Amino acid sequence: MSYDLERVVMGMWQRPELQDYVRRCRALDPGDGPMNNFVGFNLTKDRILTAKVNHHHFRRLDDRTLDGLVPVRTVFDTVYPKWQPNTVRSSKETGAAFVIKVAPTGPPTYQFHFRFPFQAEDFQRLGLAPHTIDLSNYSLNPGISFEYTGSEVLRKLYYYLNRPEEKDIIAKQFDEPWCRRADMLEYTQTDKARKVILWMYESAACQEYFSQVDWPLLSDLIAYMRGFGCEPTFPGIYEGGQVRAVYFFKFPVADPSPWERLPENLQIRTWDAIPALNPQ
Repeated sequence: MSYDLERVVMGMWQRPELQDYVRRCRALDPGDGPMNNFVGFNLTKDRILTAKVNHHHFRRLDDRTLDGLVPVRTVFDTVYPKWQPNTVRSSKETGAAFVIKVAPTGPPTYQFHFRFPFQAEDFQRLGLAPHTIDLSNYSLNPGISFEYTGSEVLRKLYYYLNRPEEKDIIAKQFDEPWCRRADMLEYTQTDKARKVILWMYESAACQEYFSQVDWPLLSDLIAYMRGFGCEPTFPGIYEGGQVRAVYFFKFPVADPSPWERLPENLQIRTWDAIPALNPQ
């Protein structure tokens, strides 16, 4: 292939900032509850834009630990108490996410994200995305996220949609019929972009989706990640269709419904399968 995919991916994974962040997340103790770590990418048809490593933790962390994960605590400290630790992973509770995102060059982006039952005052303080859907009338907990890139701060509003009428509206917005088939949609809106991630819990549905996307670079990336035993899940698409997202998991036990395979898949340690994400 003319595009050196491995060189680009490895270059981003080996950035010192990412290695240090992975090391800090690896030190977190999940106890006997759920935990996910995994990797993701944003890409166009001809190049990979960014690599992400995500750690979803379900236990509350102390201040000293948080200082190493969240570079700016101003907003975080006001909303983190609203998030409640949990011993189960579900469509309503997906843990507190700590993320670093890097491009081949430039400063890294640090992100936190978690969900909780928003009240009227939460929408007023954190914001409510304008949309055809009344996003304040939710069936699944919304989420709040902030990204920090150098001195730049980006607020990200998250909404989780599973009603058929909501899926239909998002399918039309993104010109993506598969939104109607997803088990749940993760809709994100910022001042810069809009994105939807299709949560599909069945492995066969994920495989069918990716097989019909005519993006050779995406196919090459999937083949490369399968070399580590990682499977593509949760496809994402940005409004306009020029940028896609894909996330990879290495489940402890492969299964047609891997998220329901418990307790074997309660803790998902994708990073363990990727030597570059095992810093010494």
